[in-house]
Amino acid sequence: MKFTYKGIVFAKDYNKSFAEFEKDFGSNHIFNEIPHLERAKELKKVHNDLIKHNGKFLDSSDKGEKHKAEPSKE
Repeated sequence: MKFTYKGIVFAKDYNKSFAEFEKDFGSNHIFNEIPHLERAKELKKVHNDLIKHNGKFLDSSDKGEKHKAEPSKE
């Protein structure tokens, strides 16, 4: 099932960063109708909802894996 927001239908596998999302959709007429001070918040909210909907979590630091310290072998 594709994610939609006020008539915008996003690709099922959309997983771009927020910066790319803002570049792609920030000037869309749907977002332009939102007052400037609230637009960035709404863009972030929609981006987060979209990424969660697609089951992808962008975390380039650890890809969601837990890292444990290895005990010293001295």
